[in-house]
Amino acid sequence: MLKAGAQAQGSLVDGGVGDPQAGGGGFTPSAPRCQAQGMPLEHILETRKQKKELYANKMREESTRHFREFCELQTKENVWSLTNRLLKNATPRRPPVTLNRGSTYTTDSQETAKALLDHFYPDDSPDTLTRHHELRSEMTDLPQSHDDPPFTQEEVLECLKQMSPKKTPGLDNFTSDICQQFATDYPRLLTDILNRCLTLQHFPDQWKTAYVKIIPKPGKSDYSALESFRPIGLLPVFGKLLEKLFIKRVVYHAQRNNRLNKFQLGFREQTNTCEAIHTALKIIKLAKSEKHLSIAISLDIKAAFDNAWWPALFHRLRHIQCPNNIFGLIQDYIRDRKVILDHAGRRVTKTMSKGCIQGSTCGPVLWNIILDELLDARLPAGCHIQAFADDVLLVVTAASVGELESAANLALHHIVEWGRSVKLTFGPTKTKLIAFTPKAKVASINMDGHRLSFVPEVKLLGVILDEKLNFGKHVKQVINKAVRIFNTLCMYSRPTWGAHPENISTIYHQVIVPTITYAAGIWRHVAQKRCIRRAFGSMQRGFAIKAIRGFRTNEDLDSRPGSSLASNHSESDTGNSASSSAPPHHPRPTKRNLNQTLTNDVLLTVQDHFKRPVQRDDRFDIFGKNVAMKLRDLPKEQRILAEGIINEALFLAEMDKLTIDHKISDRATIQQINSNTAESQSILQPYLLDNNTGAVQISIPEMSIPLQEVNTAASFLCQYMQNES
Repeated sequence: MLKAGAQAQGSLVDGGVGDPQAGGGGFTPSAPRCQAQGMPLEHILETRKQKKELYANKMREESTRHFREFCELQTKENVWSLTNRLLKNATPRRPPVTLNRGSTYTTDSQETAKALLDHFYPDDSPDTLTRHHELRSEMTDLPQSHDDPPFTQEEVLECLKQMSPKKTPGLDNFTSDICQQFATDYPRLLTDILNRCLTLQHFPDQWKTAYVKIIPKPGKSDYSALESFRPIGLLPVFGKLLEKLFIKRVVYHAQRNNRLNKFQLGFREQTNTCEAIHTALKIIKLAKSEKHLSIAISLDIKAAFDNAWWPALFHRLRHIQCPNNIFGLIQDYIRDRKVILDHAGRRVTKTMSKGCIQGSTCGPVLWNIILDELLDARLPAGCHIQAFADDVLLVVTAASVGELESAANLALHHIVEWGRSVKLTFGPTKTKLIAFTPKAKVASINMDGHRLSFVPEVKLLGVILDEKLNFGKHVKQVINKAVRIFNTLCMYSRPTWGAHPENISTIYHQVIVPTITYAAGIWRHVAQKRCIRRAFGSMQRGFAIKAIRGFRTNEDLDSRPGSSLASNHSESDTGNSASSSAPPHHPRPTKRNLNQTLTNDVLLTVQDHFKRPVQRDDRFDIFGKNVAMKLRDLPKEQRILAEGIINEALFLAEMDKLTIDHKISDRATIQQINSNTAESQSILQPYLLDNNTGAVQISIPEMSIPLQEVNTAASFLCQYMQNES
C-alpha cells in the first residue's frame, strides 16, 4: 500500500522536475525506481512535503506581491473609480436569468425580462369606485386658465447647464455636454423646436421612450426575488430638457397660487430631511412638555412612484390652475410612454398605463402634486401629517388614551380611504407605530382591519427615533457603519503598502464624515456623553492611522535596542536627569503621553509621512529648543530615530487630548433647528481629519494646530540648532 501511495504521489516530489529518461517531461520517478536507486520511501515522502510547502509559500508570496501591486495602483486620481468601489459590498451587477415571482420561477431570459417590467411598471387596474370614474371622465377636460408664454433661450440654456454630462444618456446616446454644445451653436433653433412642442401640445415619441436598467438593492440576502432590484429609466437629454422646462412652469404657478402644501418637504427647494425630522420632533416635544400622550406612525405606500395614477394627477393640476398649453403637453407626455429592457440578450418593450419613471426630471414633482391632496385633508384634532417624497408620517397627540385612540384610528381610516380613491395602497405590515410616552402604549391602533403593534424604534429618513428620543441607537448604528467600511479598508491598506494615503483621507472626508454627521443638528446632545465620544475617537483613530500608514499598536522601546534614545527623549520632555541605568517601565499604561516611546517601524513610518512646510508656534518653540539642546550632538542615525519619536509621540499624545471640533456642514439646517444661533455653533464635532489639507486636526483646549504643519522634527530641530550655533 505504501508503494502504491508513493506511485500515485510521485509526480509532485521534485516540484515538476523529473528524470529525463522517464520521458515524463516534468514528472518525478516512480517509487520503485527511486527505491531501486537507493532512495527510501520515507525520504521521498518528506521531499514531497517540503516541495509542496515551498510551492505553497511561493504561490502565497506571488499572490501577495501582485495584490500589493494592485493596491498600489490606487492613486489619488482614481479614488472613486477603484478605491471606493473596493469598499462597497459586492452585489450582482445584473439580475439572474431566472427570478422568483411568487410561487414560481421564470423559465428563460425573455420571461424574466417581462416579469421585471410587469413588476416595476404595473398595468392600471379596473375602476371600481365612483370616484375612479369621475376622475377618469374629467381627465381630458382643460382647466379654466390661460396659455403660458413660450420658453426663452435663457431658460433653455440654463436648464441644460444643470444637467451633468457624467450621467448615462438615453437610447440616442447624446450626453448633456453634446446637447449643450448644440444649444450653444444653435440656441434659436433648439428653442423654436421646444416652443413648437409647447404650441402643438406634443411630446415627441422618441423622447418618451425610457431604456431601463435594473439595479440591485444593496444588502439583500436573496437576489432571486423581484423585490431585490429597482429600475432606473434612462431618457434622452432633450426629452429631460423639455420635462424640466414645463415642470418649472408648473411649480411656479403652484407656488404663485399658494397650492403646494408646506408639509411636503421632499423634492422642494430650501427643504431637507433635517427640517422634516425637526418638524415632527417639535410637535412630539411640545406634547410631552404639556403632559400629553404622543405617538408617531410611519406609513408605507406600496410602490408609490410605480403606482402614481394619472387621472389623480390631472385632477390636482386643475386644482393648482395649471396653464392650458402646459396641461395639454403633460397629457401627451403620459400618452403611449414606453419602457425597454435588455436582459440576457433579449429585448422586451412595454407601454405604460400609470406610474412615474424613476430617472425622469418631472416625476418627483408630479408625485408631490398627487400626494398634496392627502396632506390638504382635514384630520381629527391632534393629528399632524407630513411627507418627504413618499415617506408619510402621522403624529397624533392627545390628553388621554381614549382621545388618542379615537383620533389615530379615524385619521388612519381617512388615509386608507384616500389611498383607495387614487389607487394607492397603504400596507399595514410595513407601517411602524412608536409611542413616545409609556401610557400611550395602552391604546389600540388599527389600520385597514389590522391592529398595529408598537415598536421600540423607527427609522425616519435615515435617523433612528427611539421611545426616549436619546438617539443612542442611531449614533451606534452610524459608528458601526463607519467601522464596517474601515474593516474593509484594512484589506487594502497596510503600513508599508496599499491604497494611497490621500485616497483614505478623501474617503474619510467624503464618505465617513457625511455618514456620521448626517442630521447631527437633531441628535447633537448625544455627543456630550463620554461613551459616545470614546466611540467616535476609536473609530477616527483607525482612519487616522491608515492615513499616515501607521501601525495599530506600539510597544515601548525600553526593552528594545537603542532604548537610550527613549531616555534622552523622556529627559528632554520632563527636564529630569534620571540615570540611564534605571529599570524600564514595562507595564503599558492606558494613556500615552510624551514620555512614552514607540517601535522603530512606527517611528520610520510617521517620519516619512509629514513632509510639509514648517510653521513655528510658541508651544513648539519651547519644545523644539529643549529637544535641540539634548539632541544636537547625536549621530545621524539616532537623530532620524529621534525625529520619528517626536512625531509619533506628539501624534498619540494629542490624540488623547482631542476634543470634538468639527463644524457641521449644513449650518442652514442647524440655524433652523436651533433658536439660539450661538448654541448652533458648538454642535457635535467628532474627531476628524482637516478638510482642506488632509492632515489630522489636533484640537486642544485653547489651541488648535494641524499636525502636518508641525513638519518633521528634523526641520524645526535644524532650524533651532542653526539659531543656537
